[in-house]
Amino acid sequence: MSGKSSKPANGGGLVGWFAGNSVTANLLMLFMLVGGLVAISDINVESFPEIDPGTISVSVVYRGATPEEVEAAITRRVEEAVIGIEGVSRVRSTAAEGIGSVTLELKDFVDSRRVRDDVETAVNQLVEFPPAEAERARIIVVEPSSEVMRLVVFGELSGIELREAAELVEADLLSLPNVAQVSRLGAPLPCRKMHCANMDCRAR
Repeated sequence: MSGKSSKPANGGGLVGWFAGNSVTANLLMLFMLVGGLVAISDINVESFPEIDPGTISVSVVYRGATPEEVEAAITRRVEEAVIGIEGVSRVRSTAAEGIGSVTLELKDFVDSRRVRDDVETAVNQLVEFPPAEAERARIIVVEPSSEVMRLVVFGELSGIELREAAELVEADLLSLPNVAQVSRLGAPLPCRKMHCANMDCRAR
């Protein structure tokens, strides 16, 4: 009785080629390990990375106006002007007492400076805007920043006194060597009262 015996053959393709060329496979693996170690040493690692918010803010101070008046005279008109601008994905607004703000969220990979210019052009084309009692619109591109800590200043004080206390805290924080930026939120704007002896006096 006779039989045939055959030697197992290596599988074809890339796996089979590496199985038959072990030296080359080991050298390639070593090259990949060394390249990975070199790449890891060049990776920038941040505990609090900066994230570009991709937003533009339009704010108008309208002293003495109610939230309803701010919505009708400021935020609604700005929304209608900017909602069709190319590169804008979403528009949201906030109307508070004495101030209105509109935030534009941008699409990915758009030129935020170009969109800001388009927003400024659209706002400037609004008729009788802003109202005579309001300040000029402030249009800014929100810069990327990394928030590390948030402090709250509170107490049984008036709004002006809380603002002054917050300014002192801000100054102390900025004096620290490792603090680059401090932002204050929610502080009431300072105001001045003037009493005129006649109707012809003007604030200077």
